[in-house]
Amino acid sequence: MMIRQHDFNSNWWGSPVAIIDSPKFFECKPDDQEEMLRNFAWAEYAGPLNAVSPKRLVDASFCQVDTQINFRLNLKTIEDTSSTAAFECRFADESIFDVDVNRLETFASERFFSLPGVNEEKVNHRYAMWASSLVEGHPECCLEIQAEGETQGWFLSAPDGKNSLSLTLAMKHRDATISGALLYRAALIAYADRGYRLGQASFSVKNIPVMNIYASLGARFTAPLGIWQRVLSCKTGPYDFSVCMDLQ
Repeated sequence: MMIRQHDFNSNWWGSPVAIIDSPKFFECKPDDQEEMLRNFAWAEYAGPLNAVSPKRLVDASFCQVDTQINFRLNLKTIEDTSSTAAFECRFADESIFDVDVNRLETFASERFFSLPGVNEEKVNHRYAMWASSLVEGHPECCLEIQAEGETQGWFLSAPDGKNSLSLTLAMKHRDATISGALLYRAALIAYADRGYRLGQASFSVKNIPVMNIYASLGARFTAPLGIWQRVLSCKTGPYDFSVCMDLQ
């Protein structure tokens, strides 16, 4: 299957959204591409930067909106500090919690801002949906971090093999008094204390603070992934291609 409906994004957007699973989609005739896309509001393709020629992507009216950096991290090598020792990390399977969508710090590097009509409220709603799904499905991998009785943020993950985690979603509270670096370190140490050995995920190349945090923790970076989007139908107006970025 080259293309399918992305259920999560469709629920968030309120109409069908496509995900393209195979670069062979871009080898299809233009009429065939249009037929496959015609029932979707927008579509996204993610793949290695050299998997599809730039010309084929342009001919299909896809715009590159992000590049994701993949990494792997040995959780057992992260050292505790006197600063992180003062934080309380609560797992959702021990003490259930909710993520307050109104108190999230802005996701400035989020690629979905390139979609027409998307604002901070819309992006935060997507993260709240994602957070609820993770907490409900994998409470043993989801953390709330507190300092002096006040919530500082959340680190939500999912199992990815034996003793391994997909470090899916880290979110800082808008009123947090600690740095992102301390938030990440405290959460990752808590995962290691639970027996997890390896963490892996990806982040936007635009998110330099997160890259610096993971680099300081000893992450090993692997091949990047390009992300392209095409908007086909939107009630908020035409797609502004000035948001396109050449991130290759």
